[in-house]
Amino acid sequence: MTDQPTLTLNDDRQIPQLGFGTWQIDQDDAADAVKTALEAGYWLVDTAAI
Repeated sequence: MTDQPTLTLNDDRQIPQLGFGTWQIDQDDAADAVKTALEAGYWLVDTAAI
């Protein structure tokens, strides 16, 4: 995942338009899933719980 489109925030920092969410991933699998996402090039990971 290179050259991801980004959004510019009001303080001129940028975040990617596409992120990886962990909402429905089983807790026992979440760490491995996030590791794989980071290795694949994701740099926005949403780990918020509902």
